[in-house]
Amino acid sequence: MSGIPLAVKFGLAIGVTIAVLVVVWGLVIGSVTESALMGQVKRDGVQGVKILASLGDELLKDFYARGEYEGWETVKLARLRSFLPGTGPSTDIVDAWILSRDGFQIASARGGNQVSFTTKLNFAVDVDVAIRRGQARLDNRSVPALSFDLPIGGKHPGRAILILSYDRIKAQVRDLWTKMFGAGIFFLVIGVGVSFMLAGTVTSPIKGLVNDMDVVARGNLNHSTRATTGDEIGLLANAFNRMVRTLREGREAEKRMEVVESELNAAQEVQANLLPPRIPSIPGYDIFPHYLSAKEVGGDYYDFIPVDKTHLGFIVADVSGKGIPGSMVMYGTRTILRMMAPDNGSAVDTLKKVNYWVAQDIKRGMFVTALYCILDVRTRELSVCSAGHNPMFLYRERTGQVEEINPHGIALGFDPGPIFNRTAKEQKVQLQKGDRVVLYTDGVVECMDEAHEEFTEERLVRFVKENARMSSKDFVRYLTRVLEEHQGKAEQHDDITIVTFRAD
Repeated sequence: MSGIPLAVKFGLAIGVTIAVLVVVWGLVIGSVTESALMGQVKRDGVQGVKILASLGDELLKDFYARGEYEGWETVKLARLRSFLPGTGPSTDIVDAWILSRDGFQIASARGGNQVSFTTKLNFAVDVDVAIRRGQARLDNRSVPALSFDLPIGGKHPGRAILILSYDRIKAQVRDLWTKMFGAGIFFLVIGVGVSFMLAGTVTSPIKGLVNDMDVVARGNLNHSTRATTGDEIGLLANAFNRMVRTLREGREAEKRMEVVESELNAAQEVQANLLPPRIPSIPGYDIFPHYLSAKEVGGDYYDFIPVDKTHLGFIVADVSGKGIPGSMVMYGTRTILRMMAPDNGSAVDTLKKVNYWVAQDIKRGMFVTALYCILDVRTRELSVCSAGHNPMFLYRERTGQVEEINPHGIALGFDPGPIFNRTAKEQKVQLQKGDRVVLYTDGVVECMDEAHEEFTEERLVRFVKENARMSSKDFVRYLTRVLEEHQGKAEQHDDITIVTFRAD
């Protein structure tokens, strides 16, 4: 019934159900009525055949006393109903016979011939009476009838046979069924009408809810429906309103996410511009960097800054804030550094000047740690200055040991000058052939596994000592793989930045 309105389905279902119940009830009533009437006919027939047998006993006495069949005229039992009180208004006497022991007709109600009844019925009214069902002729028409056959015993044996028609009973049952069928049609019409009224009452708020859904589906998320009932339809209306509110909130959240995504894209573009586009190619030095952000926008930064023709600056930095604010701070720090670094061969002086300008604009509570080195590519002298950053590790090829280079200093942005300038120190290191320098951010040594165990500086030192002779590219790739294995299924805790070079 797809496509048919709910009210029509509901009305037809109820109407058909009522009609079927009425018809079934009529069939049951008809069957019970027919059974009861037939029982009465059988009882009437048994009583009537017994009376007929009593009358037949006198007639048989006269018949046998005569001693011959010839000349015997069949006695007419024209007034049989008057002395057979067992027959009722629902039956007609088709015929009645009194027969001799050899089947000679002694008396008859209508003078007809004996009728053959082949279907014997089991009816426990009287065991002596044989009841059979069949068809008989009455007024030139065939009618359903029952025959009651009772032997006449004693000195004058014979048989009494009574044939009753139950055609009236059939007619009464047919009439009853016709009336019940008519009642079924009547109740079908009434049921369908009432059902349509009830269905309209039920489906009317549903139609309104469907219309409200259509309004929302066209994009009006400020629309709501009105719960007019406290039943399931009212609950559905309230649920629909909650759904619309959720959709509206989701749409607003989506718009906010679009703004955030736009900001993230801008921040990622800024982040990409922070990192140098290429690795410096300097004869005698093998340089390779690595950067991996923990989130969409990281707070780490590394750079290669040409100071002059013979000096190259290396910096690794980490801002305290993450995301877009941290990216903005780091972008500003990079800009200032690139303005202060050229033609300034002093690492500590460069960071002092950078700190002065960073402290002017940085947000309260934020700071930048950094390790800035200036390499004299001719003499292999390395000047190192730290602004509260992790120490630099220096592998000595000659001894096979790792030195920790960690000049004193505080982070950029804490203080505009006096304290930073007083605490900042610079350390000079002379590199030899085969020595390796490793700069990194705290995301390396604080890399955590699922049990929150950190990688630690001790493991990093051991790694540097065991793998320092690799090429810088292989060294970095192997180190990142070791960090990934240590991290396992845990989330990345912080940005990871590595810059290393080897003096060849």
